[in-house]
Amino acid sequence: MYFVATVPGTCVMVARTRGSRAWCAAVAARRSLLFTASIIVRYGAGAMFAVWQPGSTKGLGTVNDPGTLCWTELATPDVAGAKSFYSDVLGWQTDDQPMGEFTYTVVRPAGGDASSGQGGIMPLSPEMAAAGATTRWQPYFEVADCDAAAAAVTANGGTVVVPASDVPGVGRFAVALDPDGAQFAVITSVPA
Repeated sequence: MYFVATVPGTCVMVARTRGSRAWCAAVAARRSLLFTASIIVRYGAGAMFAVWQPGSTKGLGTVNDPGTLCWTELATPDVAGAKSFYSDVLGWQTDDQPMGEFTYTVVRPAGGDASSGQGGIMPLSPEMAAAGATTRWQPYFEVADCDAAAAAVTANGGTVVVPASDVPGVGRFAVALDPDGAQFAVITSVPA
């Protein structure tokens, strides 16, 4: 998962964040190529992400359309710690939303309004961990038809690990593994 930020500033903030087990590695200056610099950071129990400082390629030109990235989601046993870490390091703002048995945290960039949510943080329950789930970032891709996309995953050698399900007010989603085991989700969002 890549997030756009200034690399030197983010390394400083990661180093200053107390109580985290975060680290910066692989600073790579490539001014003439796709990016100015990039770092890889590990948060807490293992969720890895990268910070990318754009160069000549600015990043995602399209999001939220069918076939494109529309959401990123962190599952972690320490939601409070994650909220503090990402707020301190990337300047994110958070908004807690009750979701029945748990609270879902929507994240948005600094200065963003309620409509600028770019992802979320959810608790990784002991039951999820016992079933093999780990602390991780998961991308969501918007699709026109969640059930058809889940069928296409299976038809093309992938595995659906969470069948198509409805989340009231959000949309219909499924979680899958590609043939190499990379996890992702597809979602047909409820129209805004």
